[in-house]
Amino acid sequence: MKNRGPWDSEKQRYELTDVGDGNFAYVLKAAMRGSEPPHYVCANCYRQGKASILNHMHTRGMGDLLTCPACGTKFLVSRGYKPST
Repeated sequence: MKNRGPWDSEKQRYELTDVGDGNFAYVLKAAMRGSEPPHYVCANCYRQGKASILNHMHTRGMGDLLTCPACGTKFLVSRGYKPST
């Protein structure tokens, strides 16, 4: 059996999801959450083998801005987005 590294275990905790307005991110699976709050992970960073949690900011009249602190990816989604609970 092939020895799995830390990222192989970590990436199994997430699933790709549509966060709205044609944007995709990885969301922490409810069954894998434990004491962690629901959150989104940057799809770009996920493909590079890391889980960078997207930061959230409300904007006036434009929706909600999600930003990756690691790679700088930014996108707007409809106001009121929420990771699966």
